Amino acid sequence: MKYPAMAAFLLHVTIAVAVLYGHDKSAEKRDCPCFQDRAEKQKILDGIRPGEFRSRRIAFIGNITLHDRELRKNIAFEEGDLFTIKVLYKSIEGLNRMKKIYPVSLKNVKITLSTESKSIDTVFCVKERSNDD
Repeated sequence: MKYPAMAAFLLHVTIAVAVLYGHDKSAEKRDCPCFQDRAEKQKILDGIRPGEFRSRRIAFIGNITLHDRELRKNIAFEEGDLFTIKVLYKSIEGLNRMKKIYPVSLKNVKITLSTESKSIDTVFCVKERSNDD
């Protein structure tokens, strides 16, 4: 494959969708890009100082009919912005105001920190509501 990193990311997306929609297997859950050990996440969050890291990538997993741009309108930061814990919580609140998805919490967010590039990748895992909800 020409882009192995993209292939790996797409595999994680496929697994994430399976986990979100009920095909939950513990091994798949650990491989899901949404899964992050609570202690690992807390260690990352504790290490973030305001103004030290920039957001490198923001991704959404689980949105089937919703466009990324609709979700991005409801979060408080963009790629390239300085990342803070406050902005992360504001983004979760913004997503929770949307009626088209189920509530999001910190456990639905995966954060990856790169100390070399001083950047953070953020993956928000969402589940769309059906029209009947």
